[in-house]
Amino acid sequence: MKFTFSYLLLLSLLAASSCTSKTGAETDPKSAQIGDMDMLLQSTGYWEWQSSTGMSRQLTPASVGFSRELIFKTDGLVHIYHNRQPAMQPVYKLSLGVLNQCGTQPPPSGINLVHYTAEPQIPNNELHEYIIRLSPADTILSIKGELACVDRGYYETYRWHRH
Repeated sequence: MKFTFSYLLLLSLLAASSCTSKTGAETDPKSAQIGDMDMLLQSTGYWEWQSSTGMSRQLTPASVGFSRELIFKTDGLVHIYHNRQPAMQPVYKLSLGVLNQCGTQPPPSGINLVHYTAEPQIPNNELHEYIIRLSPADTILSIKGELACVDRGYYETYRWHRH
């Protein structure tokens, strides 16, 4: 039986609903408007960059001199901000698949992938695996560049903030 992305996303949303904060404060990214859209969209808010690790070094807002926020929009663009100012708006595309360079064994349906061009100040591969982890205290987005396993990509970490 072949599962569609919408069906898998619905299952993810149902599973995530049991892991959210009791207060419904900043840590609850769900919204009734999400429907069958992707988990990167979340609700009104943004993903705040915490760090990027790879190529034998770590980048942070303090080390590069600016904060960084990602907002995935329904128009198919990821709005990237530096210090709350627009920096880029590349097109993004979601899929299920494999990061072939790393030889990982994905579940039968594949892993969550997002494809977009990173800005030059925070380099990474265009194809990324992403995982969203929910806890009562936080919502964390982990993005792994396609070549992170061979030290030519980055592992990025973001924290969800609600407007």
